[in-house]
Parts: sequence; structure tokens; C-alpha cells
Amino acid sequence: MSQGNVWQWLIAIPAAARYAVVISCFRSAPPPNDKGLGSKVLGLSVTAFSLSTLFTFLLFLLLKWEIVWVLVLATLISMALTTLSKNRIGGLTGDGMGATIEITEVALLFLACLSFRITS
Repeated sequence: MSQGNVWQWLIAIPAAARYAVVISCFRSAPPPNDKGLGSKVLGLSVTAFSLSTLFTFLLFLLLKWEIVWVLVLATLISMALTTLSKNRIGGLTGDGMGATIEITEVALLFLACLSFRITS
């Protein structure tokens, strides 16, 4: 990572964090007796997931294919948080989706800072 392409990272990281929630919504169900707004988007259809994935990959192709590891890490973080939520409360809630975005974004920004520090 160089100072010249920092703007690409500042677009890619929030996009990857939001895509992490798409993955969570695709592979999760709400906990029993959950009537919150988050329960309405869980169990995302294959069509919606496919379109989201397509647009996310197109964005990453436009930015720089070399930063695709951001998307891979976002996916791993999403899967870990979804599994944790499922084990703890029986599923994912809207608060869990928000936490997935925030935790993923902070972790990716931290790793990008480390990457910048190591390469400069």
C-alpha cells in the first residue's frame, strides 16, 4: 500500500464491511422470537446475494484487484461473528449486523495501517 492509492483503501474497506453483512444475512436466521427489523433481511435470496456479490466484485476490479484480500478477510470475520452469534443467542439480530459492519471495518482499517507501516 502506498500513499498514492490510499483512496482505494478508503473505498474498499467500508464496501467490504458492508458486504460482510450480506454474507451474514445469506447464511443466517434470526434467533427464536425475534421480531426486530433485522429479522426481515435475514435469509437473503440467492438472487439478491448473487447481485450483491457481482457488484462488489466489479467495484474491487475497478479499484485494484490486488486489494481483494480485504474482501477475503471481511468474509472470514463475517463468518466468525455469525457463528458466534448463532452459538450465543441462536441467530443474528440487527444489532449483530451492525456490529459485524463495525468490527469488520475497524479490523480491516487496522490491518491496512499495519500494511502501510510495513511497506513504507
